[in-house]
Amino acid sequence: MDNYPQETSWTITDADGTTVGSGDSYGGQPSGSSVGDDLCLPDGCYTFTINDSYGDGICCAYGNGSYSLTDAAGNVLASGGSFGTTESTDFCLNDAPPAPTCNDGIQNGNETGVDCGGDCQPCNTGCADVNIDSEDFNVWGIWNDGGSDCRRSSNDAQYANSGNLCVRLRDNSGAASAMTTDNLNLTGFEEVTIDFNFLPVGMENGEDLWLRVSTDGGASYTTVATWARGTDFNNNQRQFESVTMTGNFTSNTRFRLQCDASVNNDRVYVDDVVLTGCTNGGTRTGGETETAEDTVIDESFRNEADLTPAVMKLNAFPNPTSEVLNVTYDVSKTADVEMIVTDLTGKVVSRTVAAGVEGTQTVRLRVSDFHPGIYMLQVISEDSRLMKKFVVVR
Repeated sequence: MDNYPQETSWTITDADGTTVGSGDSYGGQPSGSSVGDDLCLPDGCYTFTINDSYGDGICCAYGNGSYSLTDAAGNVLASGGSFGTTESTDFCLNDAPPAPTCNDGIQNGNETGVDCGGDCQPCNTGCADVNIDSEDFNVWGIWNDGGSDCRRSSNDAQYANSGNLCVRLRDNSGAASAMTTDNLNLTGFEEVTIDFNFLPVGMENGEDLWLRVSTDGGASYTTVATWARGTDFNNNQRQFESVTMTGNFTSNTRFRLQCDASVNNDRVYVDDVVLTGCTNGGTRTGGETETAEDTVIDESFRNEADLTPAVMKLNAFPNPTSEVLNVTYDVSKTADVEMIVTDLTGKVVSRTVAAGVEGTQTVRLRVSDFHPGIYMLQVISEDSRLMKKFVVVR
């Protein structure tokens, strides 16, 4: 037990979701004491779930609590202690095969594809690309000058990748340092990709370029990708980028490229911006794989004295998901890891403290109570923060 045993409870449920074992009311147990329960269960597959009502797990800030679930032969089926509000582990007794589900990442049961077909949702049929807009900035097109720190001028012809004009962004004066689209009706698209190139000039170490999206006509924006000088680019070297965004787009969606620098002489020249949409009920990745651009590494969060971040190689699947999001990440050194999920408005909808031991870690986040939509997962340690978008569907 940790210092607050009364916060701890657990359940075991079978494949039908029926509770076959549980425990709570540990308030009378002293900190550091051990409690054991024995259950006799028939062969089959189950889910063990441990809960902490305060949301800080049972280790390690308030006592070194831990748990372990073993079978009759002494095999460990689940164990841990560092989690947030809840942590779940699936297990089977006597090697019973897992019951087929629509979100286990395996083609099983009567599925015709991985987690689709049969009793599951229809399979994605692929992507029919539609060109939404393409600009080399001989005209502004759907893009708009944000203010004094954004311009399209023939004086910048030397920085253009094609044609004679590009868009210069400088300084960090908010919308004035940004280029923003008109309101776009993207309700017919499940996926939108933005391709562009940029040439940085005079940017200082750590200064960056942001890609942001708004689904409420510009009332609020969410940053979906960042590129930092010294980590993602160097001055006077042209960068070619492609970012794919999946979600429920609206009739007043806007995209924004924004400079985050310090003085007017810190500049980024953007050119050849192409927006492509995916229609016909499919996604470019078929809902089974992801592109590297889906993960955003916030390098400005890193302690520059330590060049090796604690958390690396974040992945989350299945994406889209309806019940569980499996989060895997590599930990290069012992460090506490916090996982925060926010919606597109920035509201925190889930916060979990995960184990910080070295090696590859896997955490299951239950999202069955989330409203359908786009969310941002942040995995944070003392010197690094990785972000990944995911989509909840019903």
